[in-house]
Amino acid sequence: MKMYVGVVFISTSGCISQVGITTSIFGMVFVTALNVYCVYILLKARNRFKHHKIVDICDLAVMLYGERSRIWM
Repeated sequence: MKMYVGVVFISTSGCISQVGITTSIFGMVFVTALNVYCVYILLKARNRFKHHKIVDICDLAVMLYGERSRIWM
């Protein structure tokens, strides 16, 4: 984890110099908003199915869309 965060900190300035500060700020805001939305959806799913045993995303898909969705997941 520390290596991943370190690489991100080192490469951020290089990426900003390639695309510009405005585009990089827009990209960071977009990625952050997408992550927050995904966490929100995961928490809603956890609260909705807290009495069911769901181990992975395949089990969640089966609960939501039926057994045929297991093939796609």
